[in-house]
Amino acid sequence: MKVSLVKTCIGSLLLASACYGASIQLQWDYTMNSRIPTHFNLYRQDNCLGSFIQRVQVPYPNTSTVDTVSFNTLYCWQVTAFDINDPDSNTKESVPSAVLRFQVPKETLAMPVNLHVQ
Repeated sequence: MKVSLVKTCIGSLLLASACYGASIQLQWDYTMNSRIPTHFNLYRQDNCLGSFIQRVQVPYPNTSTVDTVSFNTLYCWQVTAFDINDPDSNTKESVPSAVLRFQVPKETLAMPVNLHVQ
């Protein structure tokens, strides 16, 4: 899985920006065999502890999604392929991918704005 972090802010160059969180772009590769999945399930562990909780279903053939995260927090993700049309409940979902572990960095200081001459 690949990861890209985007800071979510509102404001402009003339006004101070307010940052209220971050989103993370997650992307994975999928090599299809003879079975075509209906979607992918993305699971996450906060602080990489406890059970993985399903975050989102991503329709096939898409292989990326965005997740909302908090600054200065450790996360673990894994993804599975899923075939809702499979009548056998034991084979509807693939084995999970390798775990992606990512520490969202600490939020940086906001930059000063509206520098001017008086």
